Amino acid sequence: MIITGELKGVDYGDNLVQGLTPGTYSYTLTNLGPGWLAFKVEVLTVAELGDDEKSKWHTIEEKSKIREGSELEGQFTVGEGTLSRPSVRFNFNREFLSKKTSYKLVYQSA
Repeated sequence: MIITGELKGVDYGDNLVQGLTPGTYSYTLTNLGPGWLAFKVEVLTVAELGDDEKSKWHTIEEKSKIREGSELEGQFTVGEGTLSRPSVRFNFNREFLSKKTSYKLVYQSA
């Protein structure tokens, strides 16, 4: 799967949610520049019926900051849950004082 985007002006972040099959995924994120980019991955934990806790997002790939022209490679694991295709949120954020940046994320099942 490939995800691309550009952050500029008042647009400081993109949050893309996708349903993924449980398993391990490898990725390569390229910051096409010209500014700094922050990236992290979260999964939605759905509360059980009758549970007092609410559904919430949990980080499965910690935040990384990537400068212009750099690549970040890594892996994240989507666990089994109450959903057959858990919701995963990819967070792309332009770092403060960066006027704009663009990115390309390529990920696949490992």
